[in-house]
Amino acid sequence: IYNDVKIEALAEALLENETVTTLGVVDKDGGILGIVVRKELFDLLGQQFGRDLFRHKTVAKIIRDVPRFNFNRNLFSVSEEISEYTAKKTMQYFLLTIGNTFMGIFSTRDMMYYLSDMTTRDLNLAKRLQRSIVKEESILNGDTFNILGASHMAKGVGGDFYHFARYAPQKYVLSVFDVSGKGISASLISTIIGGMVQFHDFNNGIQPFVKKLNNYITITFELEKFITGVILDFDETNGTVTIHDMGHAYIYIFRNGKLHRIRTNRRTIPIGIQPELISEGVPFQMAKDDIILLLTDGVEEQPNEHGEEYGIRRLANILQLNRHRGLMKMKNELLYNHHKFRHTQPQYDDITMVMLEYTG
Repeated sequence: IYNDVKIEALAEALLENETVTTLGVVDKDGGILGIVVRKELFDLLGQQFGRDLFRHKTVAKIIRDVPRFNFNRNLFSVSEEISEYTAKKTMQYFLLTIGNTFMGIFSTRDMMYYLSDMTTRDLNLAKRLQRSIVKEESILNGDTFNILGASHMAKGVGGDFYHFARYAPQKYVLSVFDVSGKGISASLISTIIGGMVQFHDFNNGIQPFVKKLNNYITITFELEKFITGVILDFDETNGTVTIHDMGHAYIYIFRNGKLHRIRTNRRTIPIGIQPELISEGVPFQMAKDDIILLLTDGVEEQPNEHGEEYGIRRLANILQLNRHRGLMKMKNELLYNHHKFRHTQPQYDDITMVMLEYTG
């Protein structure tokens, strides 16, 4: 609207256009002067003698000056600049201009809606990308073994990662990693791990991989992020497993109907908390029908509405009840029981597991 429009005429026009909340005010040359906010106008007219006082006055008397931004400014630079307004959670309007020419109006609400929508789209893309790297479920069967891996993220994306593959005739590498933190930042690091695992030649050993990953995480994140993990080097010909534990500890053996934690008796240090890290493998001999279970802490530490954790006892019970029904059934029953246990509580953390069954 022009600045010489009568306030009374503007009020009548706004009553016929209920969707209009804010207007830009310009002079006869189109130069921007400020804005008029519908609510503020009617609050003014609603005061005692308000209509009589402002009936014959022009819009120029009620113009509000607000911050201005160039129409061609980068959206993210603007969002950072107005963050103090969005943090207050009160409606604030801004003018868009080119030179002194009026181009439009936007508000903190507009910015928050747009950024929220963009974040949702980016999050969905991140989910798809991570799911292409960390599958919800993977299976590998051999003559003397069966391997199953599964992962369920607490926030759609997260910092858990698992992997298993054959790297030489009758030799397999299995791993589980848990990045500190949750959400997109943790998922970025798990994606990095996925890329490094895929391209490392494990014929050269596990120690070089651990050293390379530790160096990268330490230098890149400067001790702000760390990773716990465990890598198994499995020989299917005799059931020998070499365990490399990097501060993880959630390593179990299910043998003769009982679940035991495997302790390597070595001082284990997570990846990314000191410049030099040497992983010393610990040998372990599997027997026929043994199952090695690698977990992340989201399984055991999940609380219910009473603050009680899921714990090792419930995990062992599920394995005992479903031992002869196969790894898939064991995994499904564990996840179902875990979900039932937490009831109304949200999933506390990412849940990831790898199960290695030796049948030789």
